Amino acid sequence: MKKTILCGLLLPITTLVFIACSGNSNLTNQLKGSWVAPINGMPEQMEGFELKDDGLASSINMATLVYEKWETIKVDNADALVLQGKSIGNGQTLSFADTLKIDKITENSLILTRDSYTRTYSKK
Repeated sequence: MKKTILCGLLLPITTLVFIACSGNSNLTNQLKGSWVAPINGMPEQMEGFELKDDGLASSINMATLVYEKWETIKVDNADALVLQGKSIGNGQTLSFADTLKIDKITENSLILTRDSYTRTYSKK
């Protein structure tokens, strides 16, 4: 009887884990690539980040903000992008991790919010 109950519980749990992982995988695939936005005060110049297959990240046109890694997480039941890296300036280097709420993602645009600041990126 214990074996029947265990098997009866295992299938639904396995199914839920599969659904949760495949949903996150879809988001991960949508996020991969290069995303840019105009630099404040210099709209002709672009800056942003590249999200690579292996969880590595790199900065685009930002010498003092060096992205190294990325991942997606859930924060208050919403999808979020975590960018990790190093901030370089004034003779010191500081590690950081920015958590950005994913407000919207389409094939060519990504809207991220941190605190009350929202920024729209375009796929490069």
